[in-house]
Amino acid sequence: MKSSVKDIKRALFERDGARCSVCGKEITFEDAQIGRAFPGAPGGSRDMSNFRLECSTCSRQRTGMALTGYDFEQYMYGILCRNERFRNVRLDERIQEGQVIDLLAERQSQDGEGWEQLAIEVKFVPSFTYDRILRVMSRLAQIQHFVPGAKCVLLFPGVLTDRLRMMLEEYQAEIWDRDYIWSVFREQIEQAGHPVFTSALRPCRPSDGDSQTPEQEYIDRLWSCVPGKADWNSYQKTVGDILSYLFCPPLSLPLTEKSDAMHANRRDFIFPNYCDTGFWAFLRSRYGADYIVADAKNYSQNVSRKDILQLSNYLKAHGTGLFGMLIARRGVSDSAYYTVRELWALEKKLILIVHDNDLEQMLLEKESGREPENVIRQKIEDFRLSV
Repeated sequence: MKSSVKDIKRALFERDGARCSVCGKEITFEDAQIGRAFPGAPGGSRDMSNFRLECSTCSRQRTGMALTGYDFEQYMYGILCRNERFRNVRLDERIQEGQVIDLLAERQSQDGEGWEQLAIEVKFVPSFTYDRILRVMSRLAQIQHFVPGAKCVLLFPGVLTDRLRMMLEEYQAEIWDRDYIWSVFREQIEQAGHPVFTSALRPCRPSDGDSQTPEQEYIDRLWSCVPGKADWNSYQKTVGDILSYLFCPPLSLPLTEKSDAMHANRRDFIFPNYCDTGFWAFLRSRYGADYIVADAKNYSQNVSRKDILQLSNYLKAHGTGLFGMLIARRGVSDSAYYTVRELWALEKKLILIVHDNDLEQMLLEKESGREPENVIRQKIEDFRLSV
């Protein structure tokens, strides 16, 4: 059943309090409008996690805005220029061999005695998959080569999993995520009063101190499962619980360990997809995802070609549809990787390989008040652009 506008507003008042997510002023129920932190995402962005309360003034200012990564670069350029700890801020600085750095700046040291140079890579995305972090690291390596001595920074309005964060920190890169940006530049952000970026950078809800969120509990459960036969059942149940928590609703609760008519192919989870709007409706119309088929493999080694083909056998145009997810703890073998590509090219079956880190990133997205589907969207884009 679809929620009415009043129901959504009541839920947002309960979740976020009676304030505009853009300007921060108190608002009444009658004046409050429903906005989105990240508008216009491919396939729609109509999940509760993306909704925000806005006053009528900020809502009118936002209407029709379609912002790009370059808009966000310009915005952050202005924010840094207004902060007294930064100087010589430059936007799209051209250096050797035609290379362009998003932002170059100097930051005052903590003791106030000196300045250090920062080379800042700006991304207007809320999350990263493992493959995208590898590309970011490759880009930061280029920057270090062309701007020796500069401290590399990744700036983006989202959150990272602990494992992706460790990868970047081992690379000696600073991470300016949403919480860091808000803590350092809150005064400048509120002064700028941008009708989109203020909402994207403002924390969704205040911290509850030592209390653990449901998302963090699921993350702990996930990483406590030991790869291998001993924890097979525990891992399968944990994955099913996580996917249900993330996506039901809008998806219907899963049918578990269902076989086809020949009883030859059994899959762990099948989520009926009756969505008529948003990302899942887009998947159904574009990729035949009438059902979302998922398999969890708690292997201590890479997933094999045989595992991919077993999942593929269950995907039928006139059955569950042509979209599936294989949750793999240790990645996939080379033959499995090429089999996934062949199935897409020859049979239009799209099988996504989802890792534990992807599940954790989805949970962090939900915890941050954003759409966990963002991660699936990124993985589809990464796969399609690699073919």
